[in-house]
Amino acid sequence: MTGQSLEELTAAYEDHTIRINVGGFKKRLLSNTLSRFPETRLARLLHCQSKESILELCDDYDDMEKEFYFDRNPALFPYVLNFYNTGRLHVMAELCIFSFSQEIEYWGINEFFIDSCCSNAYHCRKMDPDRGGLGRLPE
Repeated sequence: MTGQSLEELTAAYEDHTIRINVGGFKKRLLSNTLSRFPETRLARLLHCQSKESILELCDDYDDMEKEFYFDRNPALFPYVLNFYNTGRLHVMAELCIFSFSQEIEYWGINEFFIDSCCSNAYHCRKMDPDRGGLGRLPE
């Protein structure tokens, strides 16, 4: 036992996390995980000193809940989370490549982090507009 109460441990944990809400998808993220990628949007939030600087990086902020809100597609956010955990991006074939590209750009994640298993297909699809998106009907 550490000699700390559960309340103290919880408070210490919360001091090292941030709460985010991406299109209704809520998550608590460890600040040291985000800090590994300092140029990304979420890592930059860690250094904000004012509400004005926070609102330059997110769509809204709840002071009471200490929760950051992002008006983004929650279906794409698990790819961003996976990046923070692994340091690599993976692109599934069923994704619209242009939406994915815009999403990682928004979060400040460089295409350089796309893993080698996905990189060639990603760049080929991105350069070929007929293969980049889904839902296109044959002519």
